[in-house]
Amino acid sequence: MKSRQILGTDQISSEKISKLLAYLFLHHDRVLSQQELTDVLWEENETDNPAGALKNLIYRTRILLKKKLGDSDYILTSRGSYNWNPDITLEIDAERFHLLIQNSKELEGAEKCEVMEDAIRLYKGKVLQNFGGEHWIVALGTYYQSLFLAATRSLAQEYYNLEHYADVVRICNLGLEQDTLDEELHSFLVKALLKQGKNNLAREHYDVAVKQLQDAFGISSLSSLKGLEKELMAAGNKENAKLSSIQEELDEDEYQGAFCCGYGVFQEIYHLEARRISRMGISEFILLFTLKNGENQLASEETQFHLMKKAVKQFMDLVQGSLRIGDVISQYSDFQVAVLLPASTYESAILVADRIIRRFGEEHKYKRFYVEYSIEEVTMAEPFV
Repeated sequence: MKSRQILGTDQISSEKISKLLAYLFLHHDRVLSQQELTDVLWEENETDNPAGALKNLIYRTRILLKKKLGDSDYILTSRGSYNWNPDITLEIDAERFHLLIQNSKELEGAEKCEVMEDAIRLYKGKVLQNFGGEHWIVALGTYYQSLFLAATRSLAQEYYNLEHYADVVRICNLGLEQDTLDEELHSFLVKALLKQGKNNLAREHYDVAVKQLQDAFGISSLSSLKGLEKELMAAGNKENAKLSSIQEELDEDEYQGAFCCGYGVFQEIYHLEARRISRMGISEFILLFTLKNGENQLASEETQFHLMKKAVKQFMDLVQGSLRIGDVISQYSDFQVAVLLPASTYESAILVADRIIRRFGEEHKYKRFYVEYSIEEVTMAEPFV
């Protein structure tokens, strides 16, 4: 029996070879015509001899596979067509993901949740998202994303029925990372927060979600989310609340790194800090980091935008872990991060910014991107930005 072999994209220097292998893997159960492969690998008029270019690419791919994985006939040829050798077994996350979701439909309760958890753990974002905007990649990515979102909605419903409200919140947040405009996930999240007694968080999330959805689709499109307004109003009308219960609701589960929040909350904290420092006569500074693309990329605008979004997320994580517990961070726009530094001087704020940018340059994998920053003193005059 042959041992299990893994070939990572970091071992392949050619994007064309990577795309060819990806297409062969995803369609390993059928024979692919020469015409089909040339259509997905080359744009029209990109090469004068697509058949020859494909033949050369197949040859180079075979050499690579034998060098990295051992001497076998990985790609078979027959009458102007190619296919992956069916005797060489492939393990493909996308196929396992699809199978687990299909299997979960026959299950109920905790057993269903376990299988669906296994499925959504396999999803790492849109399929082949780093390979550009070819139609077949976009279509495939959209298909699997829709499966993932449907799975998170179904799993949120199961957990809600089981009264596992913390799991509902967790799953909804996973789904909303992929689609911030999924009304059903927003609704489950708000309801789960209310069930946990986290009424202020529920109201805050509700307000943000409604604004996002209204801006995108208009008020008339909202149904399930707007239906929660009465529940939120009822939850806000608490009487005879004890201080201990209020404090328990306000307490965080743990304190790690800077406080990360939505921009609306960030504005309120800014205003509060501005009033505090005005009264106490101390200084405080705010930083605005901007992620920029340092190269002219050949990839589509959609792909570049997606890579930038991933880089910003990584930058946000790095910033949160690099700052003090009392510092506050928020994503201001798609590619900008605002940081509030209480009890800081101008010099210390610059040191903080330079340290973060240096760490990002050393640690992140998106070498094509760089970060710039601006700095201002917190004042009572008017909100920053």
